[in-house]
Amino acid sequence: IRVQLTLKGERLYRSMRHMRPLCTEAPGADRIYTFTCSLFQAKNYFLRFGKEARILEPDSLRQDIVRFFQDGLDANTSTLED
Repeated sequence: IRVQLTLKGERLYRSMRHMRPLCTEAPGADRIYTFTCSLFQAKNYFLRFGKEARILEPDSLRQDIVRFFQDGLDANTSTLED
């Protein structure tokens, strides 16, 4: 799993230890991290990062996270019907 973190995202990664995935490749100046973990773990961990993390690979995980936030946006911009 490859994720690009912002500077704030890197600080979050260092401070949020619960369920933190194992980084298997040190990031370069581009702040792209490689992790070894399940898709479930990555999704649950990186959802908390919001705009501070960009999922690069796999595409299925990126799409799942995009869909999660889009559904939340849609729910908050539409009228609620009882």
